Amino acid sequence: MKILILDDEFPVIRKIRNIIKECFSAQDELKIIHFIDIKEMLKHAIWFRDIDIACLDINLQCDGCNGIDAAKRLKIFNGHTLIIFITVHTDYYKELVNAEPFRFILKEELHKELPIALQDARRRLERCPNDFAYKFKRKEYKESMDDIMYFWSGDHRYVYMRLYDGTTKKFIAQMDELEEELRKLRYIFIRASKSYIVNPIYIEWENEEFLIISGLEIKKTLYYHTIK
Repeated sequence: MKILILDDEFPVIRKIRNIIKECFSAQDELKIIHFIDIKEMLKHAIWFRDIDIACLDINLQCDGCNGIDAAKRLKIFNGHTLIIFITVHTDYYKELVNAEPFRFILKEELHKELPIALQDARRRLERCPNDFAYKFKRKEYKESMDDIMYFWSGDHRYVYMRLYDGTTKKFIAQMDELEEELRKLRYIFIRASKSYIVNPIYIEWENEEFLIISGLEIKKTLYYHTIK
């Protein structure tokens, strides 16, 4: 279990760390990392793919940035991360919607509410499979969802899957059927077009018309939507 803490007050960070340690055991292989500002956090973006839970202070003393911005960045790298917002204010609900929070906790209720949120997050993560299973020539295979960069349909029979290590796999399926399967797994992917489904953590650049993933330029169509 890998948990990230973002708060600009060290006493609060220590308090959150202590609560987290009380909620998990050695069997959870707990790893906690913390930052005091977003700029410092973004220097270590390579870690974001593995973050299970993020405890984020909304009211950071950082020019033009807050915990909601941090959550959106985390979601780009790993749509699976569960976000727990911690704050002293209650006037952020409209902005929070786009950051897809798992919980919203007031700092004055930290000791009471955070343990509950962490246990609920653990149960949610345990229910979410991290492998994509498929068959080819009567054999069963599995790939980590985090290692899948994108799917594409090369013809009417096969769907191809590009992995992070540069390899390509294929299996018999229709793209609409694949989309429904991914939705059941509750892992965020993007249907960029009729022929492409991509993992958003690997998008290198995009605008309203195109996105680039692993050097491949994909044109967005009317099919474009988030699968979750």
